[in-house]
Amino acid sequence: MVMLRMPGASYRKNVVGCTPDKDNIWAIFTASPTCGGELCRVTRVNIVTNVARGCILWPCVEVKDSRGVNVGETGSLFETYWKLRMESAHRKMEAALELIEHKPSRGALAEDLVRELIESFLPKRWTTGTGFVVDEDKRPTLQLDVLLFDQNEYAPFYRDEHMVVLPKGSGPLAVEVKSVLNKEDLSDALGNVASLKGMDPTAKANVFAFRGMTSDTLRGHLMAHVEETKTNGTFNPNALPDMICLLQRRVVVRLQPSGGHHLVAYEAIDPVVQFLLGQVLNDLKVASLYPLLPKPRAKPDPLFMV
Repeated sequence: MVMLRMPGASYRKNVVGCTPDKDNIWAIFTASPTCGGELCRVTRVNIVTNVARGCILWPCVEVKDSRGVNVGETGSLFETYWKLRMESAHRKMEAALELIEHKPSRGALAEDLVRELIESFLPKRWTTGTGFVVDEDKRPTLQLDVLLFDQNEYAPFYRDEHMVVLPKGSGPLAVEVKSVLNKEDLSDALGNVASLKGMDPTAKANVFAFRGMTSDTLRGHLMAHVEETKTNGTFNPNALPDMICLLQRRVVVRLQPSGGHHLVAYEAIDPVVQFLLGQVLNDLKVASLYPLLPKPRAKPDPLFMV
């Protein structure tokens, strides 16, 4: 196994160094006899903290020496850990909703589960709430289920436990959460997202649903929404959700800023919560964690494009 020094980390015995080149391939010096101390190249890396050895390990798919010779492979312990944690989160969400039949309670529980999942991965500077964003004229957005913001940089205008009112420009990230996504709830979620992203171009927003419509039905409703807003002159592709996730259906819809289609849907291979969390960490620019997470996998052929 190749042991490296991670930039910014405390340096340990036998850990030598690493740097990325212009192609974003990590060139590494290693004390491992496998490479004989030569410069090695890694085509893909993930970081794992090995507590037993007291060092940082970079399990990688392929390691080559300076002559381009493959010198071995290592297993990805972090990917295994991440997979198990995401599967556990997926099962916890499904199990909790099975126990709750009362619709208002189910909706509140869904929001709490999503908030807890995100908070468990965020640095303390980031916090969550539910509420509104207001502009310079004190005009509010529609109410948003989960709002994430940097409390070190921006103080809410108002806060009472989970309820917050944030200023425009605070770069918030919103997640609209639906325990069961139907046509009415989808329309509400799209309206709430548009009210935020239309007011604040720095904001990001996603929709996460535990259960609901099939991908074909979702496609039909999204097409109708796009056509309606184009007809009445309110269409703004940047006001669409950055991601729509359907947990039970294993459907992930991504916003595509350019090209002939605005929203592209895929069938998830990995747990859908992994897509949401990766999107959130990327949007919040949590640089210490997002680059280390395995990219969630989806089937290559789109389910639909709108």
